[in-house]
Amino acid sequence: MNKNLEIILLIILSFLTNCLTKQKEIVKEPFCDTFLMQAANYEQGNDTLIPNIKNIKNNFSIIIDTSFKANNYISIDEYLVAKESEKLDSTRIEKDSVWNTLTLKQKLKRMKVYQKERKSQIKTIHEEYNDGKQIIWIINNSFNDTMILQVKLFDFFCVLQAKNISDQWKSIEYITPVFDNFCYHYLEILPKRATFFKAEIPDTGNFETKLRFAILGLDTVYYSNEIIGKIDYCQFNCDSNINKLYKLERYKKIVDWDYKGR
Repeated sequence: MNKNLEIILLIILSFLTNCLTKQKEIVKEPFCDTFLMQAANYEQGNDTLIPNIKNIKNNFSIIIDTSFKANNYISIDEYLVAKESEKLDSTRIEKDSVWNTLTLKQKLKRMKVYQKERKSQIKTIHEEYNDGKQIIWIINNSFNDTMILQVKLFDFFCVLQAKNISDQWKSIEYITPVFDNFCYHYLEILPKRATFFKAEIPDTGNFETKLRFAILGLDTVYYSNEIIGKIDYCQFNCDSNINKLYKLERYKKIVDWDYKGR
């Protein structure tokens, strides 16, 4: 046999042997004796125009663009408080025992005081929200389709996910429950409109990996683009009750009425 051919065959054999050996190797995850998985909390932002981001697809997208930081954004909390400050409304104050004993003039005075209080809170709410953290865009760049997301108490059904040591996507956050099913509702994102939420991209920990956000629509989980970050590997771990009850996928169609029939 030609000597050069023997060398080539040996190289090929060595390569195949290494490949088979690697396939048989079992990847062991680091041992974790603590449960570091955290609760997700992603407050709904206000409805807005689509931001100036290059190469947005003509459909529904969740986009992490590091050039967008929370510095002058209106949260849903600020929006609602601002709306309350614009009109006299008794719905937030008429449930106390004193309300029914007041004259009309006294009721108007109380409503004006409440209106003034709400107006004074707007600046503080705005400053607290705009703390320089990452803005995650939820964009409906379609021409005709309204996108539907499920929300709870103005929070998205959204968790941060990471790739584990086996290169599998796993959640490192869980969904927090609410006290009543009436707290679940829908958010419509109209064509050529956007909304957002604020997040902190983890950059410290013992494990560098890819990260993405998973967010729940009616019965579909949508995913953002990927970004590199660092986490503590034990963030993949949670106790058995959380693992069973509060995974994102459990909340598909959690609202107990048909959206089209509303």
